[in-house]
Amino acid sequence: MKAGVKITGIREVQDDLKRIGRIAGREHLLPALYAGGAVVRDEMRRIVRKKSGDTADSIAVRPLKGPGNNEYFAAVRVGPVGAENNHVARLLQDGHLRKNLRTGNVSHIPGYPFVDPAADAKGDEAAAVIEAALLRDAGQAA
Repeated sequence: MKAGVKITGIREVQDDLKRIGRIAGREHLLPALYAGGAVVRDEMRRIVRKKSGDTADSIAVRPLKGPGNNEYFAAVRVGPVGAENNHVARLLQDGHLRKNLRTGNVSHIPGYPFVDPAADAKGDEAAAVIEAALLRDAGQAA
């Protein structure tokens, strides 16, 4: 005689687990990621070279779409909301060449790095902020 177990409703259970993951991500993980990103954002704003202030004002924490259903990312980005990149920030960060159209002379404009130094200086603090926010939320849920 053979013995066996038949499981029914597994698809519904999987759907429920995915739904719980999406809700938990939206309610807990994204806010924690935004809080950690704000630490790096504030440091970037502090150290970026300012002439008009437009670049510093355009540094913001924005969500990134993850490849999976329940994957959440937040990034500190520079540029107008909806822009994939900001050429001014890239030129400021990395430096560039400038050509005088009247004379044809080319000069090198040095970079003023602010992205990597901010991440290096505040990365550990940002991670601690994310961890604290998730632990606080987990404690409230328990």
